[in-house]
Amino acid sequence: MNTRRCGFVIWLLAAPLLDGPSATAGEDSVADQVVDMSTWSPTRIAAYRNHAMPEQTPLAVLKIPSIDLVVPVFEGTSESILDHGAGRIEGTSHFGTLGNTGIAAHRDGFFRALRHVKVGAVLQVELPQTTLTYRVVSTRVIDPSQTSVLGPGDEPSITLVTCYPFYFVGSAPQRFIVRATRVATDEESRLARARR
Repeated sequence: MNTRRCGFVIWLLAAPLLDGPSATAGEDSVADQVVDMSTWSPTRIAAYRNHAMPEQTPLAVLKIPSIDLVVPVFEGTSESILDHGAGRIEGTSHFGTLGNTGIAAHRDGFFRALRHVKVGAVLQVELPQTTLTYRVVSTRVIDPSQTSVLGPGDEPSITLVTCYPFYFVGSAPQRFIVRATRVATDEESRLARARR
């Protein structure tokens, strides 16, 4: 099997096992073996274990190796989706196209790891047939009203959005934003040089 598809396939195979009685069986459940919940809040762990998995296949698997982040990305940002992964924000670009793809997840679940992300980190989006690579170019904290961070752009980019502060009790007053731009593959770089 192609190694770049490995993470995506693991999520596809494991997802059916994460639903139902085995998903709520406690610390030895399949969910606890597949998903690292060691930094999650008790509320988020309970939501993950006690709610049904989304009735859709993930679009992709998002990885940031430097912070050990691995999360399935579903279409949309419903509570059910955000209880089990990240969601592509409606109205933003689709993976692999020009423009800005927005991805949201809970700050006390999968995206808690973002507190450690650094500019320059590699971000990967594993799709069924390919892996897209991005590099983190900025992180910042904004007010929720500053939705322009999700505006379209003229280059392939990803914007990760989560509430902030990460350990705030109650409804968090701000948003933590991670912006990453696409890294050209060797073939794309070669073609660009040839056009000059």
